[in-house]
Amino acid sequence: DFALMDFDNRCHGMTLLCAVHTCFEQLPILVAASKDGEGRNPVAYANGARACLNKPIPPARIADAISQLTRPHHQPVAS
Repeated sequence: DFALMDFDNRCHGMTLLCAVHTCFEQLPILVAASKDGEGRNPVAYANGARACLNKPIPPARIADAISQLTRPHHQPVAS
């Protein structure tokens, strides 16, 4: 299981991310970030994201990130 979230960096998206992470700490969460986020979104990571990818995201990159996130003892995914 995993969650894929796509939202901007405003309050509501981060609140949702934090709430999901609080309720499901072990759930890997992948966040689709705006192009200027460069895949490094410290606010998203601080609120429970395990990976952030830049939009637009090629389908193969999404599949690779999901594969990495759902493996036991995954390494952080960077774009």
